[in-house]
Amino acid sequence: MARPPGPHGPADFDLIRIVAEATADPTDPVPLLQLASTLVAAIVGSDGEDTGTDLDFREANRINRAIPDVGDLSRLQDIALSMLDPAGQETESLVRIWAEMIDDELFRRRIRRQLPPADRREPEWVRRIDEVTPRRAAAIVSPVLIEETIVVEISTAARSCTLAIGIERSGAPFIEDAYLTPESFDTVMSGIAVNPEIDVDRVELSPADARARIIEALDMSDTIIPAPATETWPGTRAMLTWMLRLMPTGGIGYDLKEWTPEEIKEIADDFAASPWAADLTGDELRHADLLLEFQANYGNNDPLRWSGSFTDRILHDLYPRKVVADDAYMLSMPTTLTALVQYANERSGVDPGFTQNALNAIEAGRADYVSLVTGRAEPDTIGFPFAELPDGVDLPPELIDALQARFVADEQFATRQLALLEETVGGRANLDSLTIDPLPTEDFDATGIPDDVVDRLRPLLPQVTTTAQEFFGDPEFATVAFRILAEVARREPTVFRRRFSDPALLAALFWIAGEINETFFASTAGRTPLRIKDLQSHLGAKSAPSQRADTLLAALGHPRGPGSRVHIPDPRLLTSTFRAELLERRAWYQSEY
Repeated sequence: MARPPGPHGPADFDLIRIVAEATADPTDPVPLLQLASTLVAAIVGSDGEDTGTDLDFREANRINRAIPDVGDLSRLQDIALSMLDPAGQETESLVRIWAEMIDDELFRRRIRRQLPPADRREPEWVRRIDEVTPRRAAAIVSPVLIEETIVVEISTAARSCTLAIGIERSGAPFIEDAYLTPESFDTVMSGIAVNPEIDVDRVELSPADARARIIEALDMSDTIIPAPATETWPGTRAMLTWMLRLMPTGGIGYDLKEWTPEEIKEIADDFAASPWAADLTGDELRHADLLLEFQANYGNNDPLRWSGSFTDRILHDLYPRKVVADDAYMLSMPTTLTALVQYANERSGVDPGFTQNALNAIEAGRADYVSLVTGRAEPDTIGFPFAELPDGVDLPPELIDALQARFVADEQFATRQLALLEETVGGRANLDSLTIDPLPTEDFDATGIPDDVVDRLRPLLPQVTTTAQEFFGDPEFATVAFRILAEVARREPTVFRRRFSDPALLAALFWIAGEINETFFASTAGRTPLRIKDLQSHLGAKSAPSQRADTLLAALGHPRGPGSRVHIPDPRLLTSTFRAELLERRAWYQSEY
């Protein structure tokens, strides 16, 4: 958008007309507030070029800088000051609003100094613009926790209005829309309460808590590509940031639960014992843990509430992208998902309408899922010789499953599994040179580590040695733990200058060591997996180790995504027992196909 001409240009008269329309009802602040905010978006993002109808509102992630770019702010200031020309008094209302909306004290003082006394033709709420303030807040949340609208009451010297912020809560919450409505806060909330067709949960929020939630979602929105955009967003962003600055700080944002593997397993076991799982095979039941984990970490953070939008995401993104297994196993997942959705939503009391939406989404996405998994178009053309049997010929389902599984376990499957082994150890060269020699017994190597950090870690070292022997029954785990600890201390010594308990650090350290050696998983060699809960108990850790471990993993340069496995492709961190299992798998895949 080109820079607007001076107050005598033809475009200015169009703006005068728009302002006049926005102030037609002097008791309704919404049209003028929305106009002021939208113009900020257009002007700040214009860079001297015509942006058409697309608004590019570039703002800092943090809320205390509504307009970050000095050049952009200068453009807005120039336009605002030009409106103070005596011939431009019709647009002074916009300037008064901008003086409060934009978080720049020098700009605000300059405008106040040059503004003439408030014109009686201006709405009273504009003359008293400094009285505009947020009062109350609440959240309207869908029963399946996938969507949330935070409503904020905006008080003015005229009548109050409401700012609604639509937040998508599938994964990390982010703002997908925001808009002003002339309806009062009480009208909005009472309308929801009396409407039987609107099935939502109403959550009262303190303004501070509402602010904390909105800022979390706003920050996440800034990382999304392409950025969310609607008819009113990001046009309403300047209005939103203004209100956020006026809301009290110190609130609590989204209280996202960190689900432990034991908690997920408890739900999965309950599902397996329920009538919904009665007809599932053993392989089909194996999907439940991962589906529940995906919902907990990538979805709405509640494994017992499922929506159509998230089941669609499971089918079209998460499962095909994150799970590597043979086709027969992958293709059994939608059957499990169908049963799991019904079990979970029934257990949590979700309205059957949401359950039906989720089931419809599964059926609608099933063909696409098959195509993503197999690279072929339809379920009945995946190449199984038993997809269509002649009339009158029946085979037991268990036999068909077994034959189909063997049919897809072909050379391509073996190639994929060998590639996974290479990825585990850091490449084909490492896999080819892998041995089963035990890791040497080592002391903690303090080379290159600051003295204060060494002093902080030294008291922990004897317990590392005893934990490896007493809990894991393998002294090689001490070598693994020492190597991880030293590498983190060299890369990010500040990690150990923070306050943390010794048990929490040790639990995180050994959780990483156990994860990369698959100690907490059932072994193909028949080794009994250890339990994370037992590790916590042994070390006296009061919380799950994964959160502290994520800090260490990030310092190592191997951050773990939500719900993802630990992956550090370094054979130096693999025990001889686990390397022997990897070599056994390699030999089996190479010889079988």
